[in-house]
Amino acid sequence: MKSIIEKPSKEDSRLPEGERYFGFVNDNNICYANSAIQILYHCKRFRQKVISYQIPKSTQKDAQPLLILELQELFQEMDSQNLKESKKGAVTLNTKKLMKRIKSLNELFNNEDHHDSHEFMMWLLNTINDEMAGPQSQQRMTFVREVFEGKLVSRTRCLECECGGERDETFLALSVDIDKGHSLNQCIKQFAHKEWMLKQDKFFCENCHTKQVATRQMMIKSKPRSLIIHLKRFRIDYRTNHHQKLGTRIPFPQELRIESALDDISGENHILYNLTGIVVHMGQGYAYGHYFALVKSKGRWIKFDDTSVEPVDEKYMRALFGNPQQSSGNQQETTSWPSAYMLLYDAVDERSQNTDQ
Repeated sequence: MKSIIEKPSKEDSRLPEGERYFGFVNDNNICYANSAIQILYHCKRFRQKVISYQIPKSTQKDAQPLLILELQELFQEMDSQNLKESKKGAVTLNTKKLMKRIKSLNELFNNEDHHDSHEFMMWLLNTINDEMAGPQSQQRMTFVREVFEGKLVSRTRCLECECGGERDETFLALSVDIDKGHSLNQCIKQFAHKEWMLKQDKFFCENCHTKQVATRQMMIKSKPRSLIIHLKRFRIDYRTNHHQKLGTRIPFPQELRIESALDDISGENHILYNLTGIVVHMGQGYAYGHYFALVKSKGRWIKFDDTSVEPVDEKYMRALFGNPQQSSGNQQETTSWPSAYMLLYDAVDERSQNTDQ
């Protein structure tokens, strides 16, 4: 497919000096994994936790956290090469050993098919979390939860008697609909929009002992230190029973505040997030197409497209909002456009005001 995004000028095409970057070999269509692993490695909080992880002495031999150890080995290799190599720039690594472990743990990824990068990342983080947490009877707090976990509260209120209830749930990624939004901030606001439960969707009120008209609202009760936002670019087309990609243009900011979705009752403090990582999908389908990643390093945006590593400029970044000519009527052109699929925002450290990698 012809390139639809201009490359940066020659002056902007040089990688930041004094840094080593790592491209990953794409064996058997694993761009979905390569892109997810790249932004996880460049999430400083997560990388440091992985590299310094030690198995608790109480862990039984048959319960060894095998996946986290494989990821640790890869991150340690990248980290040590970055420290020791005198020559900086870009080199290529093979994630074959890590992927072999992943495929042995999950049959879904034990093939050469394309897979969803968000689904892969959530499985990876949840599996690592479960390995470290230990048996149900002695669940430990893990660094996966410390870094990425947030909490949602869902409140329902009967409009007849004013009674209701609430339910908490945790998340590692905030999934937001994009079909009704014109920007990321609007999508987040829409996420917390109050819904009316009417007609066949009425709420069964235990106080009234019957179904009643009610309101329901989902809010963010507790914010994560590193916020993964999943833009829901795929939906089921019930006529074909296939996933359809939404090419909707969703501008996203470099700095993000999420006050519009915060639960006031919980008393959460407002916080500023900086954009540090992006997973991009290019193509028309849920189970095909191509993924690549961008991360912010030394004030520059670096594109990791499997083995290819190169800097990009702000114009390139804006092109990842989605197709600017979405309404042109050319569905193939619209959905093939490279579009941001996952965004990683890191909370600003108030002491340093610097989340750069």
